[in-house]
Amino acid sequence: MKKVTATILAIVMLLSSVAVGALAEGATGELNIYTTVSELQYNAIVGAFQAKYPGLTINATQAGAGDCKSRIIAEAGNLPEVARFYHDEVIARARATVSATLIEAAAAGEFRPVDTDYAWRIVIAPLLFSIIWKHSFPAFDAQPFDFRRHLAAQFDLLFNGISATRKKKESP
Repeated sequence: MKKVTATILAIVMLLSSVAVGALAEGATGELNIYTTVSELQYNAIVGAFQAKYPGLTINATQAGAGDCKSRIIAEAGNLPEVARFYHDEVIARARATVSATLIEAAAAGEFRPVDTDYAWRIVIAPLLFSIIWKHSFPAFDAQPFDFRRHLAAQFDLLFNGISATRKKKESP
């Protein structure tokens, strides 16, 4: 499944530039791609792309999914079509899932009702932070980033709040 998603993301990243008219027939210049696909998959995709746009030089950086996500976040202002794709395919789905979970849990009496239009962001924000931190600051951090500990702290705060007067609930 990861390979399929990575391949689709690489294709969309290549084709999204075409979709906004950035690559007209005969276009020249450089196109930078951040991809998680294998070299074999990359060569097949880029080969077809370069056949259509021979004047382009394609620079690829193969990286893990987390690093690609960090770069997408960092480049969102420069590459609005990629940011739109990431928003629609990743963030909007996460929003729908988290919002539905919060609504269902409140209806079942497990959580108190909250403003789901904003609460989903509070739930997701620490995960986005962990991606950015892991790929941007490890060289400067005296203590290595421990994702399990980060997640445990997030769940503790999410389910128990920060108030000293609340009863502690078990995290999932």
